[in-house]
Amino acid sequence: MKKTVQRSLALLLSLLMLLALPAMAGEAPIYTDEADALNSLGLFQGTGNGYELERAPTRAEALVLLVRLLGKEAEAIAYAGDCPLGDVAGRWMAPYVGWAYAQGITKGTSDSAFTPDAYADARMFSTFVLRALGYTEEAGDFIYADAVAKAGTVGIEASAGYAAGDFSRDDCVHICYQALSALRKGSAETLIEKLVADGAVDAAAADALNLRSPADQTGDADTITVACVGDSLTFGLMSDDPATQSYPSVMATLREGGYRFVTENYGLSGACVDPDDSYFFALPYDASAEYAASILTQADIVLLMLGTNDAFWSPHLDIFEENYTKLIRTYSDLPQKPTVIAVLPPHLYFTMEGMDTGIYDTNIANVVQYEKNVAEALGLPVIDAYSFNADSPELFVDGIHFTVEGYSLLAQEIYSQLCAILDGMN
Repeated sequence: MKKTVQRSLALLLSLLMLLALPAMAGEAPIYTDEADALNSLGLFQGTGNGYELERAPTRAEALVLLVRLLGKEAEAIAYAGDCPLGDVAGRWMAPYVGWAYAQGITKGTSDSAFTPDAYADARMFSTFVLRALGYTEEAGDFIYADAVAKAGTVGIEASAGYAAGDFSRDDCVHICYQALSALRKGSAETLIEKLVADGAVDAAAADALNLRSPADQTGDADTITVACVGDSLTFGLMSDDPATQSYPSVMATLREGGYRFVTENYGLSGACVDPDDSYFFALPYDASAEYAASILTQADIVLLMLGTNDAFWSPHLDIFEENYTKLIRTYSDLPQKPTVIAVLPPHLYFTMEGMDTGIYDTNIANVVQYEKNVAEALGLPVIDAYSFNADSPELFVDGIHFTVEGYSLLAQEIYSQLCAILDGMN
């Protein structure tokens, strides 16, 4: 009887231990090619048993993977500073953890512990990568619980496996590989571009894997700062994350035309050209904080895309050209004499049951013509964002604001026309 009870307890204990272990795929890894690619760049190594992609990573292993991804392993190994996370003291991972803590990449599981042998999950590793790209919880960029979703907004998509809770070293590799092409926060530079610029990755090795755009590879991309002035369509309203999905943000990632644009977004939802604030829903752009910030820009180019809200709200369309001219001149008269470009506002597809909204179609068409008239009178280039979405109501959430796909297409259209304008000036 006693042996039976002991045997039963042993079986129960074994079962509980199995249940406590993290889920392991037990299948062939999916991302071996990406592991090979990272290895060829010097950004990923295996263990004494190879890559071991099929098993779950420990927190220490996950952190080391990230340190290598950043090209900072030598710096981390040499770290000799203090670290309050005492449970790594004297262990192989101590300098890595100390360095990462000093850089703000990890905070530990408590004020005094890192818990290096616990298993890492997708949220933890996504958090590491987001911090490495410059995103922080303190700045309100994301919260730990939503780190995987936030990573998706910057181009690091969750696989079906770890989105469901299963997470392996294979998934770590996939996240790292995608992160190479992700933009660093507030920059038009991807992680791989920074690694090449810092000398952490050989340019030829990166180009052999097609990780950089052709312009970046040849060094032919001209970097030009562009101030994007506008309303909610510039701000990126109704997108999931305006900081990465607005047209200025997307445009900063494009390279196909041979130009690289560093963009500044001065979009204000509800903004009007009309300076009169005495009527319903009037938000004169020239009275806003966004305007005040925009006229301090040192940008080479100013893209001005306003007029949509005037078509809806302004009772003064008869003097729109006069008001538009004054606003444009505040930018063309800036000390650096930027190239000011009139961006014609997109088509509208706004409808409301029981309401005749046809007047808005007429008004926006009139605004577009007024802006063309002013641009011609002042000798300004024009980007036509009005024609590109004709007969495309599916690109809108509400007939006014774009879907995420719509903003991306808008960015590509503006980028393409801007490159053509610059080519014509050269």
